[in-house]
Amino acid sequence: MSNVGQMAESIDWSRAVEENRRWLTAVLRARLGDVNAVDDVLQEVGLAVLNQPKRPTDPQKVAPWLYRIALRKSVDYRRSQGRQRRLQDGLRQRLPRDQQPAASEWLMQLEDQNQIRSALDRIGQADRQLLVLKYGEHWSYQQIAAHLGCTVKTIEYRLLRAKEALRDQMEGMMRSEVKR
Repeated sequence: MSNVGQMAESIDWSRAVEENRRWLTAVLRARLGDVNAVDDVLQEVGLAVLNQPKRPTDPQKVAPWLYRIALRKSVDYRRSQGRQRRLQDGLRQRLPRDQQPAASEWLMQLEDQNQIRSALDRIGQADRQLLVLKYGEHWSYQQIAAHLGCTVKTIEYRLLRAKEALRDQMEGMMRSEVKR
């Protein structure tokens, strides 16, 4: 058997997914914004890994490869949710007005959200993901760079930009609260 074939067989993919589970969960949580969906999408990532015919043979490339699969699966999930929302909206339009949920219930749910979560939701997914990995998961710049497959300088720059975007959102929210 060739050396490449032996290296591919030496990676235990179930174990690789499990070893990277924590940061994959953080990535999916940042991308999806729905904590309840993370486990489902993580399971889809695991299935995709096992069903892929071409997997990396270099252990250094496993984490970036898993990251790309997690991104694809999060996009798939969001598209699916969009289709379901459109279907529900169509059904809701067919319901009589007295059977539709009250607007006050919806507004109360929105007001109950945490202000920082709201600001995080308003920034880009990539920025939100970096902030979650750095400050939620307490990853070093080196760890983030290795898992995203880029340089530490790139991570430093992107984190700076992400913090500025979050700060701008928080300031905007505070200004709108003051105007009320």
